[in-house]
Amino acid sequence: MATISIEVNKNRADLRQYIERGTSRLQLDGASPDLENHIRDSLEMKAQGMFLWVKLMLEVLEAQTTEQDILDHLAAAPADVDGVIREVLKVYSSTLNGKEAEELNTVIAWMSCAVRPLNMSELDAILRRTSPTGSRVLSLEMKLREKFGSLITLVRDDGLTTGMLQSRTQRSDHQPIFDSIPETTTIVFSHASITEYFQRGEGRHSARKTAPKIGVVRSEAHYMALTTCLDVFVSPGKAGRSEEAETLQSYAKEHWLVHLGGCISVPPSATTQTRTSANELLHQFLTNADSLRGWCYDKDWSFYSEEAVKIIALWTDTWSKDLNFGLDDDTKTWIVNCQAKPESVFSPAASIYALEGLHGEIWPPVPAILALVCTSITKFHCSL
Repeated sequence: MATISIEVNKNRADLRQYIERGTSRLQLDGASPDLENHIRDSLEMKAQGMFLWVKLMLEVLEAQTTEQDILDHLAAAPADVDGVIREVLKVYSSTLNGKEAEELNTVIAWMSCAVRPLNMSELDAILRRTSPTGSRVLSLEMKLREKFGSLITLVRDDGLTTGMLQSRTQRSDHQPIFDSIPETTTIVFSHASITEYFQRGEGRHSARKTAPKIGVVRSEAHYMALTTCLDVFVSPGKAGRSEEAETLQSYAKEHWLVHLGGCISVPPSATTQTRTSANELLHQFLTNADSLRGWCYDKDWSFYSEEAVKIIALWTDTWSKDLNFGLDDDTKTWIVNCQAKPESVFSPAASIYALEGLHGEIWPPVPAILALVCTSITKFHCSL
């Protein structure tokens, strides 16, 4: 019992020290003399020992511009971490400028559904591929580390943290120098509770009706990832962004089917045009020879499974419902075949394997022979 008591007291002391450091950074010039003590006492009383709760609440308080705003947010502070995350998102919705809200939504959507942590090079490529102009987000690393640091952490291969980097030599304008290597720096949520919150897809939140909504809708996140994964093979050179497509192709090749399965339920925001374009994009990805050459090469033969075929057939059935107009004839025919003859879904891929492996110089011949057999069997089943 004595040990437990010591640990509890130590935790309280550490928490109090953490709160004192955090409140000392708040800009409270001109406030009542007792405001800072009130903030400290309120945070300690409501935190229930949770450092993450305090960290997030400090982010909320830092965005307030009047003493009354601070008092109101302290009084109404949610008891749980999820509630405080929502408050942080509301703060972002009211303070981000220009396209920052859209960019943040893209970042956290990908982080919430990506099969593995993305590196900074991949994230930059995603933002450029999804941008209407293809422009690079300026000072991306600094924004992620400083503006969104309560939710997001960047992990370098040398282990240097944001605090360590900030303490190093600064530029002439007193801004810290962040010079991480994009390919070896990954982006993750800063705490397991934050990861779980966004992976559940708790929706988007805003401070007011006219402010942009920030957050994640799970099916929309997977749809965003899916269309990017397909597009880097169907239209790799779109708007001169072939370098970004190449950066993303490794991830897309391995994980596009996961994202397809993640958005079988059509997102609430999907319009008829969205569903039409998505069906046509998947059709091109699975039938166009150049697209197939891009993602089929070196693909493990076990990928072409009955389970994968079922996911594709179910997705096309859901996403094509009531699309009587708009789809081109080839896509319509392909969708019908996906439902009537699902075993033929990978026939174009098998044909490419056979053609390249038996007549080309780069593809290995053994998968080609298997593909040739598979194609013959599929054609036999389809003729029955």
